[in-house]
Order: sequence, then structure tokens, then C-alpha cells
Amino acid sequence: MAISVILCFAGCKKEKLPDGVGMGGMEAELNGEKWEAIINTFNDGLDSFNFRAFVIEESRSAGKKIEYQKEAISFSWVQKALGKVTIYDYIPRLFQDSLRIYPGCIFYTLQEHGEIPCESFRIVDADSVNNYIELTGQKDNFSEVWGNFSVTFYKESTCYKGHYPDTIRFRNGKFHFYLR
Repeated sequence: MAISVILCFAGCKKEKLPDGVGMGGMEAELNGEKWEAIINTFNDGLDSFNFRAFVIEESRSAGKKIEYQKEAISFSWVQKALGKVTIYDYIPRLFQDSLRIYPGCIFYTLQEHGEIPCESFRIVDADSVNNYIELTGQKDNFSEVWGNFSVTFYKESTCYKGHYPDTIRFRNGKFHFYLR
């Protein structure tokens, strides 16, 4: 899988993507095991952006190679500012003292060639020390971004093909992507 992530990242050219869409790569430890994914991004044109890192799996059907999304972690409402901030559950958090929407995150898996949801995970809010995203670098007004993350999730729902335990932990997460 690492080869497909590297090849896609190296072969995907920013200029061939639609306006507002970018690409990149992510790696982390998922429950102590190496985890790698491809990133696609969406720039809302405001002071925040969204990005999703997904794992691609290959299979063969009728002699044809099929690639499909197996699982993904999705970050929303990430502010364009260097530094470390707590991330919350995916649902927008509007606090009474502010109209600011705080960054959110969710993790999910798919089955049947990426067409049917399987497992969904929500953030363990009590683990706020380990639930963060940190933007460590940027170029050209956030057209290129580097960062770190850590997050703990609990399983909200599953299917008969679910394979992750009730709690999963992403640690030592790193990402780099282009934001258009």
C-alpha cells in the first residue's frame, strides 16, 4: 500500500485538479501499527479548510483491477493558522460565548468496494490532551501545508465485516498537502 500512496502523491499534479481541490499524504500509528493514506483537500475560500485522508484497497473483478476507498479520517473547519488546537467531534460545535466553529474529526470504514458504510468512530471528548491538530508549516498563504495530529475515537456503529476494536488511537500523525 505504501507504494500506491507514494506513486499517487508523486503522480498527481496540482494543476490537473479542479479549483479548490488539492492532494497530499498522511502517516500515523493506528493502535501502534503504521497507517498511511492519501489526502484530498477542499478549500472553502474562507479562513478554514477541510481534508480527508483515505486508504485505497485493490481487488479484481471479472479480470479487471478495481481500486476503492477502504477507510478514511476526515478533518473539518481547520483554521488557516499555525499552531496546535484541540479537535472535537465531527458535528459543528457552536459555543454560547462565540459564533466560532471549532475543528472536527471523524473516522470511518467502508465495505463492498467502498460503497457501503461499515464502522464509524467518534472522538472521545474526555481525551482532549490527545485530540489535536497542529499546523507546523505553510507556504504561499496556505497553498501548501504541513502538520501533526493525534486523536482517540470510540466505535459508534459497526457491520459484520468490522475489524477495529471499540477504541482506536491515532498517534504521531503527520501530513503534508497542497491546498488550492
